[in-house]
Amino acid sequence: MAPLAPEERATPVLPTRVVDPAPLTKLRPRTPGIGLRARLALLVVIAVTIFTAGRVLLSRRGAAEPLLDEARSRAIALTGSLTVPCAMALAVHALERIDRYLDAAARSARGPFGLVDVSMLDHEGHVVAHASVGAYRGGRLGSENASMNAFLKEAAASPDTLWRERSPAEGQHLMDVAVPAVSGIRWGTIVATFDLGDVDARMAEELHTSVAVAGALALALMLAMALGLERLVLRPIRQLRNATVAIEGGDLAARTELRSRDELEQLGTSFNAMASRLEKYTTELERMVAERTSELGRVNDQLRNANQKLKELAVRDPLTGILNRRRFDELLEFEVRRGTRARHPFAMLMVDLDHFKRVNDTYGHPAGDRVLKAIAEHLKAKLRSTDIVARFGGEEFAILLLDTDRTMAYQTALKLCESIRALPIHVDDDDTGIEQVTASIGVATFPHDAATTADIIEAADRALYVAKNSGRDQVVQAERNVRPRS
Repeated sequence: MAPLAPEERATPVLPTRVVDPAPLTKLRPRTPGIGLRARLALLVVIAVTIFTAGRVLLSRRGAAEPLLDEARSRAIALTGSLTVPCAMALAVHALERIDRYLDAAARSARGPFGLVDVSMLDHEGHVVAHASVGAYRGGRLGSENASMNAFLKEAAASPDTLWRERSPAEGQHLMDVAVPAVSGIRWGTIVATFDLGDVDARMAEELHTSVAVAGALALALMLAMALGLERLVLRPIRQLRNATVAIEGGDLAARTELRSRDELEQLGTSFNAMASRLEKYTTELERMVAERTSELGRVNDQLRNANQKLKELAVRDPLTGILNRRRFDELLEFEVRRGTRARHPFAMLMVDLDHFKRVNDTYGHPAGDRVLKAIAEHLKAKLRSTDIVARFGGEEFAILLLDTDRTMAYQTALKLCESIRALPIHVDDDDTGIEQVTASIGVATFPHDAATTADIIEAADRALYVAKNSGRDQVVQAERNVRPRS
């Protein structure tokens, strides 16, 4: 079953019209007094002024965004200017050159710009070079140590530029910036810390100016609006707002009663009619959504189960349940790249069951399938959870022993060979027929015996050939002088 395309997935269809509510009640307001438009015209200047002053006081952060954006752009640009030369120096292990780059950047960027600390991380996240300015030397220790270590770990793993603000102590405002150091490939990360004290000073200056201007204007007009705004406008609007909030909170039966003899009363009447229609519409809509949601949940469960089955089929051998050849090749390729980069040894074991054709000829292919499944389960049980077991083809199994040297790989292969020899395998349905199975094992280690994916498979296969032609039921390690299989 193929996965459904996004446009084919079940989606609840919401009705555009559910009920046919009665027409709105004809408005019959009382004889209006002074119109709301006239009142608002007299108070609009006061409202705008109060709103402006309040916004200045309550949104300091919003007003500071341009300054912070400018500081962040400059910080990223300066940090990014170090990535290419530092990456090139790290590529040739010229750590002293990286120290000079970072020290020069720290000295040249002190002052209003505020660079106080800069480090170079390698591809594993280890600090290989570091430079600080003045009192900030060693500033990454203490209570901020865990937070900074987490940021360094995230920066080393992320392919993107990262930044954050922090305040490690009262009166301090810092920005950390991390930029990947790329020169052909990702070599590491430049992490720099900048002091935003100058930005904070400019923010405070602008805030004081804005507050002074807005405060003077608001104070002059405060007395004029205090009496009229509350009685003529705010009280009716507050009643309407309370009803709106109640409906928003789920109380669809909420209504408002306005007796102001003006446009607000007409608005209240229209609001009540709208609320009645909304209540009817929502009740029907909730019923339909519940039905569609239940249907969609069932479809999504079926799709999720189908996708999981497809994923398992793509990487598992259908008979034994262990990894198949295709997935093993992918993991082997990954381990070769990882071992080349980090110098981690590993071993590959080729396990072939001896005289397996005799089992099929004697007991039939169902018995041969039982043997293969029993051996697969036995291999998984005897190996570590980090090791990789796959069916390589026919009666051959392939094993990757991660972080394992040549001596340990040979000892592990000997134990497997002995345990398979001692394993009683039932070859019939009633568990009365027991067959002893032996195995020949070829062992090749990376990088001792081979340095590429194809070479390590060939080395393990050559060793297996020697084991089978030397009497079977034994382990042979790959050697340079072992002749290839004919």
